[in-house]
Amino acid sequence: MTPDESPPERSERPDGRRPRRRRIALPLLVVLAVLAAAAAYFVTRTATGRDVALNLLRDAISDGVRGDVRIGPALSGNVVTDLTVSRFEIRDAEGELFLALDTVTIAYDPLALLRRELRIRRLHARALDLHLTESPDGTWNFDRIFSSAPASGGGAAAGGGGGAA
Repeated sequence: MTPDESPPERSERPDGRRPRRRRIALPLLVVLAVLAAAAAYFVTRTATGRDVALNLLRDAISDGVRGDVRIGPALSGNVVTDLTVSRFEIRDAEGELFLALDTVTIAYDPLALLRRELRIRRLHARALDLHLTESPDGTWNFDRIFSSAPASGGGAAAGGGGGAA
């Protein structure tokens, strides 16, 4: 080979055909992608798939609640975009019921759940049971449940530096 000649490219063969690896790789990738999509579809139709979605949903809601969030069991849904559960409850830190809903259907953004956010597109619920109570100090239970400040007065003030305890 002289310096003027460039080396033959590995992607082409002298007869003009593609290398065998390329002829096999693309169809194999397509088949694997279809199998992965089918597996994801069937797993989300199972009780295990629904339990995973319920755990993600519970975690996303619990991040904003000072208390206990109870969801389930799952009744139906494809888990990817919607879910129907038999019961949804929020209880305060003492275990007192604040909110209960029976047969809740929720359509949500599944990608937001992976970021531990909840973006609801549609919500349908039956049998609302809501308990609003005011404590002797004048605060309401929903203020304590959805407050970002610590529930007890022993912590540092919001925005304050770390004072001595």
